[in-house]
Amino acid sequence: MVFNVSEDYTISTESCDWLSIVNGAEGLAGESRTLKLKATEHTGTIMRSTEVYITVGDKAPVVLATVSQSVMSMDAVVKWMDQRLQNEYYWLDKYREIKEAGEINYKLTGSNFLNTALTGSKWNEGNKKVNKDDGYKTSDGGWHLFSYIRQYSASRAQTRAQASRGFGIALCYTVIAYHERPNYSFLLEHVYPSSPADRAGLKRGDVIDQVNGQNITDNNYQTLFNELISPSQSSISVGRQEADGSVQTFNLMMDEYNESPVACHGLLKENVAAGFDFQGKKIGYISYLSFDGDYDEELINAIQGLNNVGATDLIIDLRNNGGGSVLSSSYFASMLLPESYSGQTMVTLKRNEKNEYGDDDIPFVSEVEVEEDSFVTLPHFDLENVYFITSGNTASASEMLIMGLRAQGINVVTIGKKTTGKDCGMDVMIMSVSGEYYEFAPITFMNEFPNYNVDFSEGIDADIDFDLLRVQLKDEAMQEALDWYPLPEKGAYWGNYLNEIALG
Repeated sequence: MVFNVSEDYTISTESCDWLSIVNGAEGLAGESRTLKLKATEHTGTIMRSTEVYITVGDKAPVVLATVSQSVMSMDAVVKWMDQRLQNEYYWLDKYREIKEAGEINYKLTGSNFLNTALTGSKWNEGNKKVNKDDGYKTSDGGWHLFSYIRQYSASRAQTRAQASRGFGIALCYTVIAYHERPNYSFLLEHVYPSSPADRAGLKRGDVIDQVNGQNITDNNYQTLFNELISPSQSSISVGRQEADGSVQTFNLMMDEYNESPVACHGLLKENVAAGFDFQGKKIGYISYLSFDGDYDEELINAIQGLNNVGATDLIIDLRNNGGGSVLSSSYFASMLLPESYSGQTMVTLKRNEKNEYGDDDIPFVSEVEVEEDSFVTLPHFDLENVYFITSGNTASASEMLIMGLRAQGINVVTIGKKTTGKDCGMDVMIMSVSGEYYEFAPITFMNEFPNYNVDFSEGIDADIDFDLLRVQLKDEAMQEALDWYPLPEKGAYWGNYLNEIALG
């Protein structure tokens, strides 16, 4: 508030514990004197009031203003998110500053609240986004946050670590459009083994032209996409594009299946006639879709299998692995190194100094607890080189795995395209409200590797970069395959290096 005084003055709030004077507590005579007050957040259930007094010269104190504070009606989930952002967000200092300035809209809910609170001009300093590591710039000039809030039903929460239920289809997030016709197509990224889609004969790389008899168009592609990956109906029909341009229909009934992120693993078969002479090496290959702690045992078994058959070299396909569990990443790294590394720090999760949880050192390990009091001893390789297939979708725990190995002096070769550049991570927590579950994951830590201070916030460059290779090569078929990457080509099933440009 602004006021005028004829003599020197002092201001008091009668020792009120929720209202304090920020500036203007005393001053000289003059016009346009400014008083700034600060109220703490009101967590009570009824309105509260207090009086502010001014003493001018040697006169008696008089009431300058009465300040009343009503109860904020804040959504329970937003209140929980706000508390975590104040206390755990890696850039919590900036968040608190913006909150104290009254620039956060608490009337918004869910992702609208989160996006508004963590982006925008208030985060900019000198045209540089202060929390630039929390997300990336999208192709349309917007900003995609890494931090997220998700809602799902109680039934999903009870079964999310058990068998999945659906059609077993994972779609590429790139939708195919055509010059010569108005319709779109979906592309199968992966078909989970023993799922309805797998039993029907659908394969990775199949092109889907129709869903429930409908052509895929600009008006319905989002709805049909969601019906395939998060079905609301017990049955669905999909029309697969055939080589002659016709459409073959597959009728799928919803059923349970195992959604293991280990998409493929095994030794590649030598094909000397096609120019692939392994020269006595046993080349192991594993395609891994996400670092899911529920399936650590499947990952361990896959690496154990490669170890058992004597794999001398490993190719690890992370082209669409957007990350996940930090511990799963450390387990994977541990299995690629000799057992002597166990106990050494792979990565330190550096949190804001005001975060009460503090930093965490994540070590290499030699055994893993897969169930309560049930431990599995890890297999260990001793490799001079490890090869990773990467793309712009490779992020977070995937990048942690690559950088964690490089920090130990392992020669890691990356093939494909530059990774996302997520050098930070989240502490994921779940809250239940009125039968609905909310999963909130704000960025709470940055990754710090021992004796390896390398900035990869803009992504890890590919050692064999397909964008550069496409310019250098003149072969049209090769250029087309490189253009298509990381989307699967027709017949490019996991492990089929004759139809898969990156693996080849």
